[in-house]
Amino acid sequence: MEPIIYKATVQSRFSDLDPYGHVNTKHYFDYVVDSRLRFLADNFKLDLAKIAQTGFGFYATRCEINFLRPINGMRTLSVESFVESIINEVTMVIPFKIIDTETGKTNSDGKIHYANINLATGKPAPMNAELNKLFYK
Repeated sequence: MEPIIYKATVQSRFSDLDPYGHVNTKHYFDYVVDSRLRFLADNFKLDLAKIAQTGFGFYATRCEINFLRPINGMRTLSVESFVESIINEVTMVIPFKIIDTETGKTNSDGKIHYANINLATGKPAPMNAELNKLFYK
C-alpha cells in the first residue's frame, strides 16, 4: 500500500516565540499534530468528534525531532507527514518535516509513534480497513 502524504500549512504565532524570537521547542510537535488534523478535515471531512465516533483514538508513544535550523519569528510553515510503517498492527510510525514556505528550507524533521487505542476498552487495538483508508491509497 502506498501512504497518503499529509501536507498542510500552519502559521507560527507570536505566542509561540521565546525571548530570542525563535519558536519555542514545544510548539514543533503542535505544528505536526495540527497539520495532520487539518489534513483530515480538508480531505476527509473529519473533525475530532467524528474521529472519536470511529471508536478509535491515537496516542503518542514516542517522539523524535531533529532541529535543523530555528524557526525565526512568525512564519508560514508547510508540514509534511505520512505513515511509514505499522508495528504489530497497532503502532504507526509517522515521519515528518517542517518547511519554511518562504525559503523552502527544512527547519526540522523527525518521527512520532502513535498507538491505535480502542476508546471503549482503553487498550491498544489493531488497525482496521476503515482506518487504513485514512492513511493509505
